[in-house]
Amino acid sequence: MDLKDSLTIYSSKENFDTLKENFSNIIPKNQIIILPAYSYKHLFYNGTLEIFKYLNENFDEDTINILGDDEIYREISLHSKAHWIGVFLVSSVLTPIFTDVVSNYINEELNAEPKDEVALTINVVKKDKTTTSIDYRGDAEHLDKFFEEVNKLSEENESNKPITIKPINKHWWL
Repeated sequence: MDLKDSLTIYSSKENFDTLKENFSNIIPKNQIIILPAYSYKHLFYNGTLEIFKYLNENFDEDTINILGDDEIYREISLHSKAHWIGVFLVSSVLTPIFTDVVSNYINEELNAEPKDEVALTINVVKKDKTTTSIDYRGDAEHLDKFFEEVNKLSEENESNKPITIKPINKHWWL
């Protein structure tokens, strides 16, 4: 990665249980939840429904959900050349599969070029309900390094995770 790429890793208090408490559409089978980009306004990135459909084609029924309901769902268009992929809450068990599917989406559906800017956040929830969030904003050609960091948080790699995490004590989606 070069200097213009940004990778931020931090801990978060949100997990599937905290979302189920506050949003009636979240069900126990949900293991991947698309979160709003700007939570205080419940704004999702433009194209969220397209990635939702793509993910649904690649995972079992009820695995994927979008936080909130139709009444609060709104999309925001950001006028830039960047591919704003989304913000996701993912079970650590599904992390390696999820990163492969999202990588395929970026390459095959969005046709991202190596120098295209990509923005993406993945919040990985472990079995102990702790959550580590990783934000990336940078060139598409460096996404493989981002996905490697995310995959270090999967259950199969749990014992071998050399990641420095800074704590953030808030529910960002409120």
